[in-house]
Amino acid sequence: MLFISYKKQRYCMKPAIGIYLSIILMCVYCIYMFSMALGPTLSFSDYRAQYTGALMIRKGVRSDLYSIDTQYNIQKKLFPNLQKKQLLPFLSPPAVAFILFPLSLFSYGQGYVVFGVALLFILFLTSFFACRAVLISRKVQKLLYINQIDLLVIISAMLPLWLSALGGQLSIIWTLAFLISYLLAKQNKHVLSGLTLSIICMKPHLLIVPLVFLVIQKRWKMLVGVLIGGVFLALFSLYLVGWQGMVGYLQLLSHVSKNGASNGVEIVAQPTLRGLLHSFLEAYLSMRVIDIIWIMGAGLVFCLVYKHWKKADKPNLFDLQWALMIVVTCFTSAHTHYHDLSLLLVPLIIILNYWFYVLDKKNIIHRELFRYSKVMAILVVLVCSEGLLSVKIFVLIFYSITIIYLLNQIKENKNGAKPQVDETASV
Repeated sequence: MLFISYKKQRYCMKPAIGIYLSIILMCVYCIYMFSMALGPTLSFSDYRAQYTGALMIRKGVRSDLYSIDTQYNIQKKLFPNLQKKQLLPFLSPPAVAFILFPLSLFSYGQGYVVFGVALLFILFLTSFFACRAVLISRKVQKLLYINQIDLLVIISAMLPLWLSALGGQLSIIWTLAFLISYLLAKQNKHVLSGLTLSIICMKPHLLIVPLVFLVIQKRWKMLVGVLIGGVFLALFSLYLVGWQGMVGYLQLLSHVSKNGASNGVEIVAQPTLRGLLHSFLEAYLSMRVIDIIWIMGAGLVFCLVYKHWKKADKPNLFDLQWALMIVVTCFTSAHTHYHDLSLLLVPLIIILNYWFYVLDKKNIIHRELFRYSKVMAILVVLVCSEGLLSVKIFVLIFYSITIIYLLNQIKENKNGAKPQVDETASV
């Protein structure tokens, strides 16, 4: 299926080239990451922060779990040459440290392998659920020469997913939570969907936009599920570290937000609205002023999408609104690195499913199916060009194109307008 004849279907060559490119990039990245795992550079991996939290829980550290000095002493024992400015602090809630506790039963290197295998399993599990969420009819298969196996290859080759899995990050877990929550909501299992979404409480700033979205949609059962899960997480975290530990957690987050560059949290390197503003304005304005501008910009985005998030009984509307919610979450987030772009997998599969639905209902080719290849090209450049100023421009272009597209599709869906199609194309 991956080998598409140019003579049989000329317009299928571009998607095929994209598949080959994704596979090549994936292989190159895997070779790079595994070579890093066997070398000394593993000490600079974000996995170090996860292992630190697990090790502190094992050693019985509770109230001092978020003490910078305590975390530095733990990492100093692992890497004697480590300087304090190279500290990668554990910034997740106490419950996450408890979940990661089994890693501390292994050595640092062995724990990385175990953790990596577990995350890779979650990656392929996420890809499996994503493929199941996309319906490809026989008509679409014949039209595009694509099936579920091809789709699995495309999804599994998304670089942010591998960046998360092989870099010791938990972003792939948040992606799976968003995906399963969406699928459960589609099945009208709203409380269970909310409980699944409450997993995002372990990354609190990513839950702000979804909560606003659920309130606008008046999905109270989902909110109850999120509330139940969030309260359980908060009480369990309080049990683990006590009030002093929770206060220390908030103080550490505040410290890192002000001195992030010295602790591996560089705002200017983040592909978000906040990172974009800091890249261009930090030489002229203070950090506080830039953050005020960021909050105002995020508020402007909310005003833009507010009326498009309102609930309506239209086919595919909730799907497009959920996709828009995740895109806005990534764009306006206070802290989203390149590996967190794995969250964009969910909007990707929703848009693909919508296009395939259109193709199945009409005997024509949807022009925007090929326009989206430009958006995917921007995403590839975005991920592969980390640290370059030009990336910030691509950040703005990518999010602008995606948000405007989803807003237009939601508007057309609410008004009952038919998607734009090519009436001259044949099946």
